Amino acid sequence: MTRSLFVATEEGASPGLASAVQVVSDSLELGVSVGESFRFIPCEDIPGINFELIPREYGPKTDRIICMVVQPSARGSFVDAIFYHQALFPSPADNPIAAVEITKNDLKESGNMSDQRAAKFAPLKFKYPSLPCFYLIHSNNQITLKGAQGRRCHTRAFNKMLTIGVQPVFSSKLVEQVYYE
Repeated sequence: MTRSLFVATEEGASPGLASAVQVVSDSLELGVSVGESFRFIPCEDIPGINFELIPREYGPKTDRIICMVVQPSARGSFVDAIFYHQALFPSPADNPIAAVEITKNDLKESGNMSDQRAAKFAPLKFKYPSLPCFYLIHSNNQITLKGAQGRRCHTRAFNKMLTIGVQPVFSSKLVEQVYYE
C-alpha cells in the first residue's frame, strides 16, 4: 500500500520546501526524486490551504506529496516543516517521521542563526526522541563541505545542533546535498 507524504508547514511553496522533501526522502529511503523540474499545484480535493508537490518521481512508497499550510500557535513558530508518511490525513495523535528547519541565509549567516533555530527542535526532540531532524541551509550558491570547514562559528553551531540530534544539511538550488560530518 502506498502512502502520501504530508508536510505541515508555515512556509508557502518554495524551492527550499522542495529541498526539504528531498532530504527527508533520501534520509528515510522513500524513493522520491524531486529533481529540477518539480512544480507545485493547488490541492483542490482537500479543504484548507493546501498544495501538492509534483516531483520528477514518486518512488514505490509514496503516491502523493501534500503540503498543508498551518498557522503557529500564539506561543511562537515551530520548525518549518513536519513530515508524516501515511495513508490518511494526519491528526494530532499521529507521530511525525521527520522535522526540518529551512534557512534561506547564505553560509556566512547560517551558522550564526543556528542557536536560535535549535530551540525550535527542543519540544519535538522531547516528545519524539528518535525523530529525525534536519537543519537545511538552502542557498542559491553551490555549497561544499570544504567551504564550511575552517569556520569556527559554523563548527561550533553545527556541533550544538548535532548534540541535540539535529543534522545540518547543505543544499544548492539544484537540490544537491552534502551532509556535514
